[in-house]
Amino acid sequence: MDSRLFDESLSSTMSGKPSKIIIDAPAGFTLSKIPERFDKWLYSVKDNGGKVAAKPEFATRGLLSVVLDVIGTIAAKVDEIRLYKPSEKYDATLLYRPDGSIAKVVFDRRDNSP
Repeated sequence: MDSRLFDESLSSTMSGKPSKIIIDAPAGFTLSKIPERFDKWLYSVKDNGGKVAAKPEFATRGLLSVVLDVIGTIAAKVDEIRLYKPSEKYDATLLYRPDGSIAKVVFDRRDNSP
């Protein structure tokens, strides 16, 4: 997941404007240990007015969703702006397991217009 190929693939997929993108999270990805490359995508969603949240993978009685404030920085390089631009129309949800590890990341398109 920590590669430029991942970024290009996700950017290209988002540019196609699907209503939902589901990514299986790699081992070691937890709410407290989000890979830097992925953190940039989540920050870009939030920075562009989208919502970033964490929810249990399977609904558990009495367990509330936790809003995740993702703090990161995005360099001002033109390449990064182009790369992350497609995220501006998405919200992101991190689906976590009881042990806190991330099972999936779901990007939902906020506006289905072209």
